[in-house]
Amino acid sequence: MTLDTLIHDLFDKMSLWFLTESEPNVYRVAIAPHCEAVRHPHNIPAVVHFTAHSNSPLPSPKYLAIHAACCRVAHMSGAAEYVEAIYRDMEKLQVLSEDGASAPPTSSRTLSIVL
Repeated sequence: MTLDTLIHDLFDKMSLWFLTESEPNVYRVAIAPHCEAVRHPHNIPAVVHFTAHSNSPLPSPKYLAIHAACCRVAHMSGAAEYVEAIYRDMEKLQVLSEDGASAPPTSSRTLSIVL
């Protein structure tokens, strides 16, 4: 699925998900409350209609539904805030320390690759 860089980042961080509508390949764009302020400045629409370009397949409705369910559970449980804190820590980390103090954010990054 090809997405704008900002939307892709929000999607990856579980802050944006797609909810099915009654029409095929039409989705409502849901954004986590703490990210809702980015919707208007970046022209993120309320509803999108996915279309296939060339031979690229459309996104799987099942996978989008699974992603949406995971996002909703993460936000309802408070886990999303924890994951966001890990991302912030990783962005602040410039180099690995010799004493191993930078290990927790680094191990989290490794864990996210495995998942």
